[in-house]
Amino acid sequence: MKLLLAEDDAMLADALTTQLGGAGFAVEHAANGAVAEYLLSKHSFDIAVLDIGLPMMDGLAVLQHVRQSQPHLPVLLLTALGEVHVLIAGTGGDAAAAEAATLSGVSKVLFADDHAYCHGMGESTAALVAGLVWVMIVSGVPGSDVRWLACVLTIFAGITMVSNVRYYSFKDVNLKKSVPFFVIAVIALGFALVAYSPEIAMFGFFVLYGLSGYVLAVVGRLKRKSP
Repeated sequence: MKLLLAEDDAMLADALTTQLGGAGFAVEHAANGAVAEYLLSKHSFDIAVLDIGLPMMDGLAVLQHVRQSQPHLPVLLLTALGEVHVLIAGTGGDAAAAEAATLSGVSKVLFADDHAYCHGMGESTAALVAGLVWVMIVSGVPGSDVRWLACVLTIFAGITMVSNVRYYSFKDVNLKKSVPFFVIAVIALGFALVAYSPEIAMFGFFVLYGLSGYVLAVVGRLKRKSP
């Protein structure tokens, strides 16, 4: 099933393309409204996902042009607030039911893991900076000796806090379910490290967590480029 994804945020587009591709959709990406309008006018798609805030031509303008050439094309409109507006043309009967099912399926793919992932590190960036301060205090290292490291880390934390990079949120962790032995071993190792050196454990964890989002983004982009 061919799907047009019109999204100007490159990292978000890569993540959505990976999700939709894994669900069996053949995704064509447009980075702005003008390209999206051109692709929709020249090619046939089964569904379109449009970001309202597209550059050059916003999502609503693209939708207006699409309705002239493909009046029955199912469309999902994405807003900056993360809301989804489902638009189905009045085809009636089985056709309308099929379109509704298609849009519902795409919506589930796009947002099924919203509870498991978040965009940006959020408040965790404060723990990252605080971890560095804690390690330096315990180690007796003067602040003047690590001022450049602190500067780079603070800039990284600020950018990461407001970025669209996806991070695992741990919200879907269910301690009531059985877990593999490997997970139990990792947890035990974590407790041992915290007991031995809590400041290094805290700082190390948030450094790895901060890098994990970018690793996921790179892996997603490589998977997208691979044949």
